[in-house]
Amino acid sequence: MTVMRYQDIFVPGGFPRHTYNPRTELRLEKRLGEVTENLCKLVTVTGQTKSGKTVLTRRVLPPESAIWIDGGTVSEEDDFWQTILEQLDIFQTTERNEERSSTTGGEVKVGATGSIFVAKVEGEAAVAHERGKASGSSGSRTVSARVAALGGLKESKRALVIDDFHYLPKDMQGSIVRALKPLIFDGLPAAIIAIPHRRYDALKVEKEMTGRISPIQIPMWEHDELVFISKTGFGLLNYALSDDVSSRLADEAIGSPHLMQDFCRGICRRLDLVATDVPSTLSLTERLIINAIFRVNG
Repeated sequence: MTVMRYQDIFVPGGFPRHTYNPRTELRLEKRLGEVTENLCKLVTVTGQTKSGKTVLTRRVLPPESAIWIDGGTVSEEDDFWQTILEQLDIFQTTERNEERSSTTGGEVKVGATGSIFVAKVEGEAAVAHERGKASGSSGSRTVSARVAALGGLKESKRALVIDDFHYLPKDMQGSIVRALKPLIFDGLPAAIIAIPHRRYDALKVEKEMTGRISPIQIPMWEHDELVFISKTGFGLLNYALSDDVSSRLADEAIGSPHLMQDFCRGICRRLDLVATDVPSTLSLTERLIINAIFRVNG
């Protein structure tokens, strides 16, 4: 039996597999999941920093099955399309080689075609006699990364997620949405994750996708939703945290699940907590709680 570790349970900045709260009443997963059901709209997931936007999206559209692009790593638009090509494992070049051999008794033709998306070998043969002569031709064609990536997305039908969309330059935001527009109309699942501030040009996106936007606003977390994290996480280690301490941590987290994860991890680290077979109640000093909240050393 695998022993649970607090480092795997409380993961500020990571995916909280053990303390994930679906916030069922908000129907966030259901609404985001509609993008895979031929929604034909661009889903925009927006909310304040550390509000759980990426965690929610990873839950519904995991990187194992979707194409994920981090907007913070894209400096040129070509980088964006190249990232898609790499994740789809496709190329920009089309090649064709063909050889012909004519004889007194017939013709043998062998051709090989390599395209952006597939490689195909064709063969045609007829009964031939001893003598003949051969001729051949070949050629290649290279298309832009943008054309190749759009073609690959159309063929694969894999969902596309652009995280930290607000980090992309404003002009690039509009250009990318404009390029994806026809595919989205045809049912390509696509979602962008952004913080609603001046670097996210929501008006430009709306203009490009008039009537084709499905907005999901992630609200800050309620007190009880944050308490769920501490109760669930410490419970997995077989410890009980008093209601007063859980409530205090939730208040200090000011609506951020990231901070709540951080506070709980800090308490575990300072106590060097390990899972126990015997249920126990944690007794925490005021100093330890303050140190965990404000990340004080010692």
